[in-house]
Amino acid sequence: MNEKTLLFNENYAKLREIAEAMKNQREPDIDGLVKQVSDATQAYRICSERLDAVSKLIDDMLGQDSTVQKT
Repeated sequence: MNEKTLLFNENYAKLREIAEAMKNQREPDIDGLVKQVSDATQAYRICSERLDAVSKLIDDMLGQDSTVQKT
Protein backbone atom coordinates (compact mmCIF):
# COMPACT_ATOMS: atom_id res chain seq x y z
CA MET A 1 0.00 0.00 0.00
CA ASN A 2 1.47 3.35 -0.95
CA GLU A 3 1.71 6.39 1.31
CA LYS A 4 -1.16 8.27 -0.37
CA THR A 5 -3.49 5.29 -0.01
CA LEU A 6 -2.50 4.89 3.62
CA LEU A 7 -3.12 8.59 4.26
CA PHE A 8 -6.55 8.33 2.63
CA ASN A 9 -7.45 5.21 4.62
CA GLU A 10 -6.36 6.75 7.91
CA ASN A 11 -8.36 9.91 7.32
CA TYR A 12 -11.42 8.02 6.09
CA ALA A 13 -11.29 5.94 9.27
CA LYS A 14 -11.00 9.16 11.29
CA LEU A 15 -14.12 10.56 9.58
CA ARG A 16 -16.06 7.39 10.33
CA GLU A 17 -14.85 7.39 13.95
CA ILE A 18 -15.89 11.01 14.50
CA ALA A 19 -19.28 10.45 12.86
CA GLU A 20 -19.90 7.34 14.95
CA ALA A 21 -18.88 9.13 18.17
CA MET A 22 -21.25 12.01 17.41
CA LYS A 23 -24.05 9.65 16.48
CA ASN A 24 -23.71 7.64 19.70
CA GLN A 25 -23.52 10.57 22.12
CA ARG A 26 -26.29 10.54 24.68
CA GLU A 27 -25.75 14.23 25.34
CA PRO A 28 -23.92 16.65 23.06
CA ASP A 29 -20.29 17.26 23.99
CA ILE A 30 -20.32 20.95 23.23
CA ASP A 31 -16.76 21.41 24.49
CA GLY A 32 -15.41 18.71 22.20
CA LEU A 33 -17.47 19.79 19.20
CA VAL A 34 -15.00 22.37 17.86
CA LYS A 35 -12.13 19.85 17.89
CA GLN A 36 -14.28 17.15 16.31
CA VAL A 37 -15.42 19.47 13.53
CA SER A 38 -11.87 20.72 12.97
CA ASP A 39 -10.48 17.16 12.80
CA ALA A 40 -13.31 16.02 10.53
CA THR A 41 -12.86 18.99 8.21
CA GLN A 42 -9.15 18.29 7.83
CA ALA A 43 -9.75 14.57 7.25
CA TYR A 44 -12.49 15.34 4.71
CA ARG A 45 -10.19 17.70 2.80
CA ILE A 46 -7.46 15.07 2.56
CA CYS A 47 -9.91 12.38 1.42
CA SER A 48 -11.61 14.69 -1.07
CA GLU A 49 -8.30 15.76 -2.63
CA ARG A 50 -7.21 12.12 -2.99
CA LEU A 51 -10.53 11.09 -4.53
CA ASP A 52 -10.31 13.97 -7.02
CA ALA A 53 -6.74 13.00 -7.96
CA VAL A 54 -7.65 9.35 -8.48
CA SER A 55 -10.72 10.29 -10.49
CA LYS A 56 -8.58 12.48 -12.75
CA LEU A 57 -6.03 9.68 -13.22
CA ILE A 58 -8.77 7.26 -14.19
CA ASP A 59 -10.28 9.80 -16.59
CA ASP A 60 -6.87 10.34 -18.17
CA MET A 61 -6.31 6.60 -18.50
CA LEU A 62 -9.69 6.08 -20.11
CA GLY A 63 -9.49 9.25 -22.16
CA GLN A 64 -12.85 10.48 -21.01
CA ASP A 65 -14.61 12.67 -18.48
CA SER A 66 -16.15 10.90 -15.47
CA THR A 67 -18.97 13.41 -15.12
CA VAL A 68 -22.43 12.11 -15.82
CA GLN A 69 -23.52 12.89 -19.35
CA LYS A 70 -27.09 14.14 -19.68
CA THR A 71 -29.04 13.01 -22.74
